[in-house]
Amino acid sequence: MIKARQIIFGIVLGVVAGIINIVPLAAQKVRWDTVFSQFLDWVIVGFFIAATHWKINDVLKGILIALLIFIPSLIYTIELSLAGAFLMIIMTAFFGGLIGAINGKLNGSRSENR
Repeated sequence: MIKARQIIFGIVLGVVAGIINIVPLAAQKVRWDTVFSQFLDWVIVGFFIAATHWKINDVLKGILIALLIFIPSLIYTIELSLAGAFLMIIMTAFFGGLIGAINGKLNGSRSENR
């Protein structure tokens, strides 16, 4: 059963990843709505990683959930810049896996036994 503590911790991890990801965007003077959207995407990723219990490795779960959530943004980014889309895939996979791993460790997941 999912505990409120797990969900809150997942959201906090999403907020941290969101802040890390929006700093370069803000420095590049990207529109505020784009920056805010990216931040909210990471908060949502953190929530879903914490709330989802798939019988797979925590890192893989984080990567899959993050990539699925970022597909709409990725389609828009590909239209503007293929290099930007590639960078977005790399960052999404990295931070999604990191959130999944940290969430699994701190919430007592035993993904290696699944």
